[in-house]
Amino acid sequence: MLRKRRRISDSVDDDPMGGLNNLSDAMLVLVLGFLIFAILALSVNPDMLEDAKSTTQDVSTADTFHKITQMQVELKRVVTTK
Repeated sequence: MLRKRRRISDSVDDDPMGGLNNLSDAMLVLVLGFLIFAILALSVNPDMLEDAKSTTQDVSTADTFHKITQMQVELKRVVTTK
C-alpha cells in the first residue's frame, strides 16, 4: 500500500522573505517614533541646544600639550625638592 504524503502548506507561492519585510517595517516605525520624540522634546525645551553650545570649549591640541608639559615640570620639581 502506498500512502500519499500530505503537504503542510498547500500554497507553493509562499514568500520566504515575507517575515523580513514585516521586521523592516517595524524598525522603520520605531526609528520614526524616536525621531519625532526627539524633535518634540527639543521644541518643548529649546534651551537644551543652547546649553550644549555654551558648555563646549574650543581647546586645541597644542594648548593641551602645553598644559601637560607644565604639569610634568611641576611634578618633577616637587619630587626633586623632597
